[in-house]
Amino acid sequence: MATFTITRPNGRSNQEVVLQLVAGGKPGDVYSYEQLTAALEADTETQYPRQAVAACVRSANWRLLREHKRVLRVVRNVGYRLAAAGEHTELSSARHRRADRQMRWALATLRGARLEEMDATQRAQHTAMTVIAAQVAEHTRTLRYHGKLIADLTHRLDDIT
Repeated sequence: MATFTITRPNGRSNQEVVLQLVAGGKPGDVYSYEQLTAALEADTETQYPRQAVAACVRSANWRLLREHKRVLRVVRNVGYRLAAAGEHTELSSARHRRADRQMRWALATLRGARLEEMDATQRAQHTAMTVIAAQVAEHTRTLRYHGKLIADLTHRLDDIT
């Protein structure tokens, strides 16, 4: 594993550089890849291709959300846009859908394993993991179903009033 080395004279991390650039922005402000690259490459010899810029933004998004209650979202082939508070629900739903797909794939992988090729310890661990993953998936499905019921009831109440 590579050791972290300070590359800027002021000691700022990539996260801090991105945060300083966008933290004072308003929802809807767009930050181009060129702006982000210039900010990241200032005061350092390191070059930041688009993939590295994206990694820096993903890393900074955690702090941006936690400290400023904002998040950057991708603007395809342009850069990133500071999302409005109302967009957080949509972003969360998209992440939830991707997580659901990953959970289904994890469960299929567990269920598709050849148990006869495992020793007793591996088989016991694998079986336990399969049970846990299946329960998590079932609870997620149930919560999603209940969420849809609540949304439907809310819409019906809105129609009545």
